[in-house]
Amino acid sequence: DETTTLTAMANVYFQYKPIKEVTLKTTFSPYYENARHGTFYTGQTETRRDKGTNQAEDQTYKRFSWTWDTQASFEKTWGQHKFSALALFSAYQYEYETSYIKITNMPFDVDWYNWGAGTVENTTSSYQKISMLSWVARLNYSFADKYLLTVSSRWDGSSKFAKDNRWGMFPSAAFAWRINQEEFMSEADWLSNLKLRLSYGLTGNNAGVGAYDTQSLANIKYYYNFGSTVANGYGYAMSNSALKWEKTSEFNVGLDFGFIDNRISGSVDYYYRDSKDLLMSMKTPIELGSASGTLVDNVGRVSNTGIEVMLSTVNITNKNWRWVTNFTFAHNKNTIKELSKGVTEDVGNKWFVGSPIDVVYSYEMVGIVDAARAKEIAADASMKTKFYEGEMELKDQNGDGVVNADDKVIQGHASPDWTGSFTSILSYKGIDFTVGLYASIGGKVYSPFMREFTRYGSRGTQHLKMDFYIPDGAPILAEPDALELIDNGDGKSGFNDNTNMVARQNGTHYGEYPYPTSTNGNGLGTVLNGTDGEDCPLYFVNNSYVRIKNITVGYTFPKTIMKAVNLRIYANVLNPFTFTDYKGFDPEWAGASVTDGTGGVSSRTWQIGVNFKF
Repeated sequence: DETTTLTAMANVYFQYKPIKEVTLKTTFSPYYENARHGTFYTGQTETRRDKGTNQAEDQTYKRFSWTWDTQASFEKTWGQHKFSALALFSAYQYEYETSYIKITNMPFDVDWYNWGAGTVENTTSSYQKISMLSWVARLNYSFADKYLLTVSSRWDGSSKFAKDNRWGMFPSAAFAWRINQEEFMSEADWLSNLKLRLSYGLTGNNAGVGAYDTQSLANIKYYYNFGSTVANGYGYAMSNSALKWEKTSEFNVGLDFGFIDNRISGSVDYYYRDSKDLLMSMKTPIELGSASGTLVDNVGRVSNTGIEVMLSTVNITNKNWRWVTNFTFAHNKNTIKELSKGVTEDVGNKWFVGSPIDVVYSYEMVGIVDAARAKEIAADASMKTKFYEGEMELKDQNGDGVVNADDKVIQGHASPDWTGSFTSILSYKGIDFTVGLYASIGGKVYSPFMREFTRYGSRGTQHLKMDFYIPDGAPILAEPDALELIDNGDGKSGFNDNTNMVARQNGTHYGEYPYPTSTNGNGLGTVLNGTDGEDCPLYFVNNSYVRIKNITVGYTFPKTIMKAVNLRIYANVLNPFTFTDYKGFDPEWAGASVTDGTGGVSSRTWQIGVNFKF
């Protein structure tokens, strides 16, 4: 398995000042990458031992992009008036080309170099090209360095969009007032900085659009029978030629402050973002003919409201000691304002007007059914959906006696309610000590880890010990060491090695997780019997956490010892501690897959190092 990559980057510019106030500059930045990935399997490898023959794969890809910026800037000062202007033209282009071939039944070990020696089993290739042109104009003005004004606009044209929707205009304006420099604030010696900021602007986004999502391309092969003759033709993939720029307007008001020679300083910002024509991938019915089952569209409107606070304090500063602390706090609330075609909800994509865009939408768990509750449910003729002892009871939201998809409700959202951080930097002479903390509170996500490692539907992957509700003498299909049996006081609990069944020998244990039946693997009610997908309430978890991000201790040798050099030694540990109720690998990635490498275990890294300068 070998990958060879050649990468080349460059940056070339030319700058010229025809007069003192004017600067002309042009910059060209190309990037090139050429890679080849070859893989060879002999007939004895696990991949090919069922076939007993060799296999080779060869994939190549090339990337080439360039950016060309040309700008003219002007700066001039008249007394207390400062004025500057910028005009910019930018061009960007990106090309990507790839090819892949898979060869089997190769009679000898020639790696991936001799394709003709085997049978071509699969081959693919693709090419895409993206380009964008941009114009930018910006004006800056300040008076007495107290009143600051910026007005700008940019015009972007992207080849991703159809001709009529290619261009977007995105203006912005910002104003700042240094209040502490006003005459009426001259006696406020304790005030080091007080600056009010106001801004409003429009930004565009085309990141969610593929190179040819707005074009109908004949790139799907179909086979037809004409009598006894097989013929093939090409059909086009679904496209959306009406796609246009996603636009976000944002209003921001902020206050920068500093007190006592900036011993206490920071800022407070409030913002409101209104995003229209969001570029999002929507699930589509099979009948529409989308091979992927999704289609990018401009969907509705979403708002984001939030506050961000930063605070820095110099607690101690003298000849030998210095202690600085930094705090941050951020809160954001997003809300769907509109959906396409005036609808109020899109259940398939879990979008609901008035709710966040990343909601948790599933059944609500009432609790675990004990013996007494099981008898009540059995005797209640109005409850058409029955739940039995040890199963989770799901709430009948509409009261019709049947628990089905109509009873799903919103139970939270993936984004945290707030995030914050704290950093402390303490130094004494040449010794320094730093600790950093980060917190994410209030998120609720679907956890692939919980599904993978708590369900009994797949016996081989059940590794997480859970406190299950075990009815009296009830058997559980499981590996002998997979279930943590909790003694009820009689000292009796054990395994039946002959049938590989785990059983509660005496009495009922009231655990926090439903009895894992062999029929559905989850202890779900009959409404979900036979499924273990994203509808299971057990798989939705709160992934709040507080994490010590880093701890650093260092020592800088004094100049009296090392006059000609600066020498510092240090030790650092990253992610030493995490405090959370989440049972999986890493709460930060609780919503990530456990099979593609994104949702794996967190790591703790120890470092020692030396900084040497002369």
